[in-house]
Amino acid sequence: MEKSPFFMESIVIEAPKELIFSVIEDGEIQNEWMEGFKEGRVISKTNDLVGTEFEEIIEVDKRRHVFHGRILAYEKDEKIKVSLDEDDFEIKIEYDVERLEKNKTLLILKCWLLNTLKPKLVVEYYMNSRLEKQLQRIKTTAESKVKK
Repeated sequence: MEKSPFFMESIVIEAPKELIFSVIEDGEIQNEWMEGFKEGRVISKTNDLVGTEFEEIIEVDKRRHVFHGRILAYEKDEKIKVSLDEDDFEIKIEYDVERLEKNKTLLILKCWLLNTLKPKLVVEYYMNSRLEKQLQRIKTTAESKVKK
């Protein structure tokens, strides 16, 4: 049984679920909603995307972090779950996208801390703030694309 996530929040977005999912999975616009995102690249890709490995470079407080990632679960327009690890910690993040109405969607974001070399509470506190901003920025990005 999987332990409970340390972060689980949701947000209602005035946009179709397919658009929100495309914002989340499109590496070309990731910098619009992921604070500090500098670049990403696919290392190896599988046909169904589960098991696909990638690398992301994120800059936080003028420190460059290189994350190695792997897609753990993928259901088009529904859910994507990834693991991300770097020198100091490893996390698992899941984005669930649920249609409420035609142009109203619920985005649920969950995060688990798998391993850390730093104090667990410090990492969780730091990640909570970043993930809350991420939800807001995904909402802003998706809703701005609806208006275009």
